Amino acid sequence: SSYTAATLDFHNELRGYTPYDTSWPPTEAQARELVHGYYACVSMIDTLVGELLGKLAVTPDPVQAGKTMDQTTIVVFWGDHGFHLGDHGRWGKHTAMEQATRCPLIIHDPRDPKGPGTNTTTSPANTIDLFPTLCEMTGLPVPEQPLSATVPGGRPLRGRSLVPVLEDPEAAVHHGAISHFNNGGRHGYAYRTERFRYIEWIGSGGVVDGVDLYDYEKNPMATRSVAGDPAYAAIVHKLSRSMRAETTTRGAGRLGLADAAATGATASLPDLALSEAGAGDIVLAWPSCGGVSYDILGDDDLAGPWLPDARNVPSSPATLSVVAPRRFFQIRFGSNV
Repeated sequence: SSYTAATLDFHNELRGYTPYDTSWPPTEAQARELVHGYYACVSMIDTLVGELLGKLAVTPDPVQAGKTMDQTTIVVFWGDHGFHLGDHGRWGKHTAMEQATRCPLIIHDPRDPKGPGTNTTTSPANTIDLFPTLCEMTGLPVPEQPLSATVPGGRPLRGRSLVPVLEDPEAAVHHGAISHFNNGGRHGYAYRTERFRYIEWIGSGGVVDGVDLYDYEKNPMATRSVAGDPAYAAIVHKLSRSMRAETTTRGAGRLGLADAAATGATASLPDLALSEAGAGDIVLAWPSCGGVSYDILGDDDLAGPWLPDARNVPSSPATLSVVAPRRFFQIRFGSNV
């Protein structure tokens, strides 16, 4: 969208330093120096983390006799943002794109019998998940947030414990991770699932002014938004609704005021064809739906109940056997995105 293009063209952070305040964009030599400096910073942090872990290994635990601190300390390493290093022609951290909002997250539990570094996952996570995660790992109750200045509790935390993911890297506690970026009144809400990054730009009137969608399976460098591609209309609609259902967006006033994108006729299922194949079979073809799965429900008279005829159908033409011939069918989005 035009909003993404505008934020990618915002370089005030780097242009506040010499010589970039008077010379822009960076030359090839300057770009190499900038990348070198970034990785030098990462290397320095890596060294400091190593020194800290080394100190834990030789420090006796003051409570648990006979153990050192590395045997009794849960270690969490994370960052607050990422950084563009010339990708998309961008330098810095102020965008709603992947490189600016993705950050490292490592959780080490010395009680894990599998040992460190054994579990990695692509399950979406938010930094506000750390509080309830550590509460569960240490056996502490998860506190409530205050409802007001006079009511000390009653409002649950928006984050969710990541312990299920630590125990099983194939598990998930979120459908997607949320980030919010505001630049000069442009509010971008990004929703990152394992496959997609969906961004909504919402103006002051609670109106969705622009939408971006990136399919990392087909375009891992996120160089082309497919939000306007009819084949992805169902994905846009689903992700727009899903991001509003996440616990992490409850209380996000601007997002809550705006209706989900692609509602009504614009959320129709593109290129969907349903026909009889004889012998109680139907053929459902949806070749260009962009990777969504779906369920098929059937009914004889629209009075209900709607009964499942097929579940978790992949996004390709398929011949499906139904329980009994039905006169009406309903397509319901599945959950593989």
